[in-house]
Formats: sequence, structure tokens, C-alpha cells
Amino acid sequence: MPKLLSELNVMLEESSITDAEFYGAAIKDRHGQVSLSMPARLSELERDTVARSLLSHIFDAGLDDLPDPFVTIKSGKEPLRVQLTEVSVPESRDR
Repeated sequence: MPKLLSELNVMLEESSITDAEFYGAAIKDRHGQVSLSMPARLSELERDTVARSLLSHIFDAGLDDLPDPFVTIKSGKEPLRVQLTEVSVPESRDR
């Protein structure tokens, strides 16, 4: 991941958001600088997966959204912000 971030000139910052459902955000400012903001609690695998998904959206790479139980939220015009938020999944009645 560090090599990819360096090649894309993306800054990775630790998020101060403590909400357990927050997995990260990507912000592209009006000058084109991209920053990722992610909570420190994520495992290396979670951080890598979420970062790649966020970068895909910011750079319009055409990758699919992450599967359930995650949802990608796009808001605002500039800066573009993409958040990954874990959502509740109803329990199966087959139990």
C-alpha cells in the first residue's frame, strides 16, 4: 500500500472519527490532491481493502463497490468524499 499511495501522491491520515461503523473517507481537493482518512483500529487487510476501494472511486478506476455489509456513500460536489459504512444485515429466518 505505501508504494501505491506514493505513486498516486495520496496522503494517508489517521481519522479522529471514533464511530465503529466508519471505515474511511477519501477527499479530493480543488487542486486535485487526494487524502485518505482512516481509523487506526482497522487491521492491515481492512485498511488495504478500504483504501483501494476509496481510491478506485476517487480516480474513477471502475472497480465495483465493496460487498454487503458495506455501503459506499458519495456526497457533495467538491471535494468529493467517499465513505464506507458498515450497515446492519437482517438475521436469517432459516435458523
